[in-house]
Amino acid sequence: MKIAVMGAGALGSLVGGLLAQNNDVTLIGSEDHMGAIQNHGLKIEGLSELAVSPKTATTTQDCEIPDLIILTVKSYDTATAIKQAGLLIGEHTDVLSLQNGLGNVQAIGCHIPKPQIIAGVTSHGATFVENGIIRHAGLGDTIIGRPFAENDAKVWELAIQLSDAGIETTASIEIMSEIWAKTLVNAAINPLTAIIQAKNGFLLHNEKMLATMKDIVSEGVRIANAHGIALEEGQMYEKTLEVARRTADNKSSMLQDIEKGRKTEIESINGALVRLGKEKGQLAPKNQSMVTLVKALEEHSRS
Repeated sequence: MKIAVMGAGALGSLVGGLLAQNNDVTLIGSEDHMGAIQNHGLKIEGLSELAVSPKTATTTQDCEIPDLIILTVKSYDTATAIKQAGLLIGEHTDVLSLQNGLGNVQAIGCHIPKPQIIAGVTSHGATFVENGIIRHAGLGDTIIGRPFAENDAKVWELAIQLSDAGIETTASIEIMSEIWAKTLVNAAINPLTAIIQAKNGFLLHNEKMLATMKDIVSEGVRIANAHGIALEEGQMYEKTLEVARRTADNKSSMLQDIEKGRKTEIESINGALVRLGKEKGQLAPKNQSMVTLVKALEEHSRS
């Protein structure tokens, strides 16, 4: 396949790098990171150990139309990225969103035909080490599916391609439920690790963190149910703990953002749950507190 990865930071570089073993992959990302990959190749350390040499670009202008565009940009950049990708989206080009939070596929659907959208969630953990080097820090499930159309042969073929690359992937007809479930996991893990400045595994060994995670998940499940998404509280809490175990040595993307003084995705994760809760008369005080604390951390990290 001819694949373009937009937003090739830690996760995008991991997915694109693994796919580059058997596909024609172009990573589109920051000038420094892309320059290092162009000069020395991409090195992946940790759970996957390999060196690959994908094509690189800093904009979409010089790229050919691919079979697949993988979006791993931050949720707040989704609309901008899909507009920039306009010239790359042919009649038969699919766009796979492997992003955190709620609202991404809806934003993409405002700019391209909805049947060309594939949504995805992954629990693989990736950490940016330095330009040209990323660390595969956590294994997890990857699930894809079309949110606005029935899954077709292209979805099943993509699941096979990802699995063959080392990203074990299944296709689901209930991908929106999977996106909500991943959002609840992120809501419970990411802000807490950012606030206490710890890797994911620390949460599993602290009673106060476990209690807070459970409250965050409980609020999220009530909100999901109110929106017609059938999630069960006990199962979601166990799923959250399992993800934390699998990615115990990983720094969450939110913690990495705080450490680098960057804007986080708190508004599309916990913030989205708060907003969607209000729509259905469901209060989410624990999630609101995460938003307040992480926003304060953002301001502090930039000062």
